[in-house]
Amino acid sequence: MIKRILSFTVSAMAAIAVNHVCADTVTLVKAGTLKDAVSAPGSVSSLTVSGPMDASDFDFINRNMPNLVTIDLEGATIEEYSGSSVLTGYSTSPANTLPAYGLHGMKLTSVALPASVATLGEGSLAGISATTLSLPSVTTVGDGAFAGSVNLVSVALSDDAVTLGKLAFAGCSSMASVTLNADRLPDGAFKNCTSLSAVSMNSALESIGAEAFMGCTSLESFPFGESLASIGDGAFEGSGLKKADMSACAALSSVGAWAFAKCAGLESVVLPESVQLIGQGAFFADSALSSVVLPSGIKKVEDFAMTGTSELSDGNVVPADTESIGRYAYKGMSRMERVVLPSGLTYIGDNAMEGMDSLQEIDVKALDDVPGLGQDVWLDVNQQDVSLLVADAEIGSLYQEADQWKEFKIDIPSLGQDIVIGDADSMADVKVGFEGRVLVIVATAGLKDAVVSDIDGVLVHPTSMGAERATFDTSGMGQAYYTVSLTTADGRRGQFKLLRK
Repeated sequence: MIKRILSFTVSAMAAIAVNHVCADTVTLVKAGTLKDAVSAPGSVSSLTVSGPMDASDFDFINRNMPNLVTIDLEGATIEEYSGSSVLTGYSTSPANTLPAYGLHGMKLTSVALPASVATLGEGSLAGISATTLSLPSVTTVGDGAFAGSVNLVSVALSDDAVTLGKLAFAGCSSMASVTLNADRLPDGAFKNCTSLSAVSMNSALESIGAEAFMGCTSLESFPFGESLASIGDGAFEGSGLKKADMSACAALSSVGAWAFAKCAGLESVVLPESVQLIGQGAFFADSALSSVVLPSGIKKVEDFAMTGTSELSDGNVVPADTESIGRYAYKGMSRMERVVLPSGLTYIGDNAMEGMDSLQEIDVKALDDVPGLGQDVWLDVNQQDVSLLVADAEIGSLYQEADQWKEFKIDIPSLGQDIVIGDADSMADVKVGFEGRVLVIVATAGLKDAVVSDIDGVLVHPTSMGAERATFDTSGMGQAYYTVSLTTADGRRGQFKLLRK
């Protein structure tokens, strides 16, 4: 069976002082009898066992051989155990499995297991002193199996698909690279592996569990494959990622809470359109983040989603389908100069845009109604210096009456023509322009009549005709250019040509 190597690098290793008292070679004929075969277990530094063993034998080793540094079990078999409680309270253990916590916390620097062993039990090799391990038959690694083995340099596992348990390699701080064939990475799998700088996964990886790479401060990149469907809470929190390009992850639907939070070096993020949920604080305190592509289908920007992303300046940080923005979601975006709010937005939460002290304008032209607001949405923003771009005078008047919104410099589009045909000065008191798709004519001296047609000469029927104001709805018209011919109440005539934008 071809081995897949989990290789690690380590800059320096402290010498381990070991009292080599004696070596012992034991052949057992019945499982559970090791205690009868070793007369002075406290003096054994090297042990070779052949024959049947079970969990009770490992209980004996762990409790009575404090000086053991080398164990060779290649000639042994591990049988099923059911009996009195051993080790950390387990009273059963399956065959062909290194029992849970069987060798945990020992000074072992060399471990050889039977070829029949396919499973490492929970915590079975946690905290040992080994730097390299060859386990070519192992396809299942239990929860915390290697956790806290700070000197571990390399592990050879089966080339077949490997199943990892939670916290399998957590705290293996000397680990620098990983090559692994697995469909799923469980919670905390490589948590606080501070030397880990390179990860190679197969393309079939479907999920990354919560805190899987949390605290991996040397990890600057990760191969986000096309089969990836979910990223768990805190999966890369506090890691060294510089770039997170998930554009190829067409199956990715969710990014967990705090998934990329506190990644101080993270500069760019690309998420595919397939993502429907981004959890709370997903990019919290990513102070170097300057480029982000978010999927349009996000309905809610969760609380603290991008708090403290002070380098972001792209105004399109609110996805197109967003309906609500959570508390503190965009707080601290000190370089943001312009924000565009989407048409379906109905609510902005407490302090959501606090500290946007470079803000110059907010574009709300796509909105037909005024969104509700939480408390202090724009705290520490000089709102009187920020332009609020509205679609027309009618919606502008609503913003002028709404709490917090009314503090902005509300920019209501003025009526005015693009081209005046005739004497421009004589028409100075006449304003012609569009409010949305409605063409509006205002003549302060009075309006006698007006005719509007498109560029093909098709007439637009008036929707209202008053003494000083007339309106023409062009919603059903396909053209962009329109001609207006009018006569004022005092007999002046003018013609205007306008572009409906």
